[in-house]
Amino acid sequence: MPSEAEQLAAVDLLTNHETTWTPMLWVHDLIGKERQSGRLQLEPPVFANLVSSFEYIYNCNRKIFNHGWVNFPLGIVL
Repeated sequence: MPSEAEQLAAVDLLTNHETTWTPMLWVHDLIGKERQSGRLQLEPPVFANLVSSFEYIYNCNRKIFNHGWVNFPLGIVL
C-alpha cells in the first residue's frame, strides 16, 4: 500500500540499519492488539505457534541479510 511504503521510507530515514524486519513487527503488533481487544479469537497454543512462525521468518531474513556481508572469492588463487 502507498501509505505503508511511506511509513517504511520514514523508518529508513530514522536508522542506518536494515529495516526489512519492520513489516513483521507491524503484523506481530497488529495481531497482538486484535487478540487483546477480542476481535481476533486465537487459543494460546495457536497464537504461540503463529508467533513462532513470525520468529522463524524473521530469523531466516536475518540470516540472508548477514550472508550479504560475506565476500566470496571469485576465483581460486594458487
